[in-house]
Amino acid sequence: MPNPLPDWLPWIHPAGRLIWSLLVTGVGLALVVVLMRPPLERKLLTTRQAVAGSVLVLVVGLVAAKLLSGIQTIVIWMMLGALLAVVFAGVMSRDPRSPDRPTTWVEAMTGSLAVLTLFTLAYGIVPHEWLTFANSYLNMGNDRFFEWAGDRLIKVPYSAVRDTIAALIYVVALGANVVLWMKWQARLAPKPEPAEAEAEKVVRTSRFGRPLKAKV
Repeated sequence: MPNPLPDWLPWIHPAGRLIWSLLVTGVGLALVVVLMRPPLERKLLTTRQAVAGSVLVLVVGLVAAKLLSGIQTIVIWMMLGALLAVVFAGVMSRDPRSPDRPTTWVEAMTGSLAVLTLFTLAYGIVPHEWLTFANSYLNMGNDRFFEWAGDRLIKVPYSAVRDTIAALIYVVALGANVVLWMKWQARLAPKPEPAEAEAEKVVRTSRFGRPLKAKV
């Protein structure tokens, strides 16, 4: 199968692993955000329909990519897009969960596996692929420098820029980690009900303390 990434720019294929790791991380974080939101009142798909649709899209997409070799890349991207659409529709249409319902062993193990996968991507694979791409294709080593000719000549090695970007990846991942943990813990907390309109109205009374009727 050919590389599904386009060759619009010369650096896309050399950065293929970095791009794929970023895409997978983004999809995983998007699923977390969808799971933190309450399900839709009107379901798009049932659980069975979502599972059957995912399998059908995957099988049809692989068969079509095998038969239509001339447009194989387009078919693969269409299959991935349709698969993500079905998965997100199924997640958004899940049954509402009661805060009093205990977590099952399967749910806990599945959640821990998903968290470990996101941790591995955000803290391990993405920074590693960035450093690999910067060292190999961009040649951001200690022997190359950014030069700034201002009042004084300032030389900054490319390796410093490379390592700074890697550190920023960790900072962004850690910040997102903390925010998502906080929001995840509060996802099932009941929202305060808005005060009734009648309670907010100012009741006018007469000098005898009786409520006045509204004028017709």
